[in-house]
Amino acid sequence: MLNNDSFAAVVIGEVRNKKDRNGQYLNLVGETITALTEAGTEYYNEMILVTSFASAALRARRRLVPSRKVVKVHQNVLVFVKGDAKKAAAKMSNDVDWFKDVEEDEDNS
Repeated sequence: MLNNDSFAAVVIGEVRNKKDRNGQYLNLVGETITALTEAGTEYYNEMILVTSFASAALRARRRLVPSRKVVKVHQNVLVFVKGDAKKAAAKMSNDVDWFKDVEEDEDNS
């Protein structure tokens, strides 16, 4: 249902199999990439969304000591494109506030 020459972004993270006693990852990120490419998009970009460290620090000892499983502090942002990426980009607004901040920093250098 994605329009031609458009981007789609998915925020996702790995999940563990709670039915398995070892709790291995289920490869949700990989399965999502496969599903969206099979649905007609191309895997275009990936970003990492960093989440709160504070609560991770509180949970770390409880998880790490008995199982050696680390606490995740990020999510994956997967970007897909349907059609022509340049045309998709041209349809998007370039009026983004954080570009202004970058330009001001460059001017002050």
